[in-house]
Amino acid sequence: KTWDGQWKIFFDASLLRAGTANPIELYELHEDQREENNRVADPELAPLVNHLTELALLHRNSGGHRTAEIAPSQSITISFPEEPLAKRLTGAHTENFKFRAESPEKTSATIVTIEAARDRQPSKDTIYAINDRGLGIAGGPGKFDQVENNEALLISFDRDVLIESAAIVAGNGQAGGFYTVGDHKPLAIYCVDDAIDAKDQSSILSDIGLLKAGETLRLDSTPHYGTEAPGQWRLQALTLRPFPK
Repeated sequence: KTWDGQWKIFFDASLLRAGTANPIELYELHEDQREENNRVADPELAPLVNHLTELALLHRNSGGHRTAEIAPSQSITISFPEEPLAKRLTGAHTENFKFRAESPEKTSATIVTIEAARDRQPSKDTIYAINDRGLGIAGGPGKFDQVENNEALLISFDRDVLIESAAIVAGNGQAGGFYTVGDHKPLAIYCVDDAIDAKDQSSILSDIGLLKAGETLRLDSTPHYGTEAPGQWRLQALTLRPFPK
C-alpha cells in the first residue's frame, strides 16, 4: 500500500537507546511545512504509522542500511528468563548448551549454541544460572552468579543470522566489558544509570549486524581497554533474524 503526501515521523529516544519504536509525531509536509498538525493519532493513518515504525525498526536493528534490504522478515527473540528455556538452562552442567529457537509464526528457526568461557578460554565445566534479569554463570568467585571476573558467553548459530540486539542487565553490578562479532574488532559494552530511565544498569547492544553460521558472538565481562572496571551482568534477551539455509 502507498500513501499520498510527504510524511515525516518522529520517535522518542527509545529507538536509539533500546531499539524499540514509540512514534510520537507525524506530519504531512506538502500541506503542513511548519509541522503544526501532529497526525500521529489519526485512526485512518494507523496503517501508515505502523508501516513507518516497522521500517524504522528494520533500519535501526538489522545492522544498518547496508543489510536492511536483505534482512529476513521473521525475527526471533530469545528471552532467557522465560519458561521453558529457564528450566532447561538453570543448573545445566555442561561444556556447551544447544537449543532450538523458533519465530512466533513457526516459519523460521535456528539452533543456538551457548558456551561459557573464563580467562579467554572455553570452560569445560559450566553451571548456568537464570533469574528474572537473565542468564549468568554459576560457580565462579562472584556473589550473584552473573557474567563477571573475566567470564564470557560464546553464542553461535547453525545458519547466518542478523542480530538485532542483545539485552544486558547488571542490576547488582555494572554493564561493562566488550563484545565481538566473529573475528571483527571488539566493541564496548557500556551503560551508566544516567543514560537510561530504568536506572538498572541495563544496556541494549543493537545494530550488531551479520553473524555467519558457526561464527561466535562473544559477550565478555573483561574490561574493553583493560583500565575500566570489569562487567558484572546477565544476558536477558537476544533478538535475531535467521537466513534460510
